[in-house]
Amino acid sequence: MSSPFFAFSRRQGAATGGYRRHFLISLLVIGSVILGSAVAAQLVPRGPRAALEGARAIQDYYALEREYTRLVEADLYNLDNHRGLLDAHLSIPKEIHARHSTIVRDDMQIQNRYNGYIQSADTRLREIGPYGMGYFCARQLQADRALGKCLT
Repeated sequence: MSSPFFAFSRRQGAATGGYRRHFLISLLVIGSVILGSAVAAQLVPRGPRAALEGARAIQDYYALEREYTRLVEADLYNLDNHRGLLDAHLSIPKEIHARHSTIVRDDMQIQNRYNGYIQSADTRLREIGPYGMGYFCARQLQADRALGKCLT
C-alpha cells in the first residue's frame, strides 16, 4: 500500500553534500534575518514623541489625546503639550453618527481640567488655565468667549 505523503528518503547512492549545503544556507538566511531585525530595531525611534507621531499618522485622535494627557501630567508647565492636548481633543469629531446611536464628544472633562488650573494655588498653573481655555474657545471659533477667558 502506498503512502499518501511524499517520501523524504534519499536514494541509496546519493551524496549528503546537498543536504548539508541546504541546511547551511538556511541557517545563514535565518541568521541574517535575525541580525537585520536587531539592526532595524535600533533605528526605530522610541518614546512618547514616537507614539504621538504614530497616533497622528493613523489619525487615532483618542490615542493622541491619551498620549498628550500623559505628557501634560509629566510636565505640567510645557505649553506645547497643552496645545497638543487641546488640538488632539478638538480633532475628535463633535458628533459621530453610528448605526443606532449618536456619540457626542465630551468637552466637560477638558474644560474642568483648565478651570481647575484657573483655581489652583500655583501661580504658574493659574496662568496656564486661562491660556488653555482661551485656546480651546478660539479653536472652536468662539472669539468673544476666548478673549473673555484670556483676559480674566
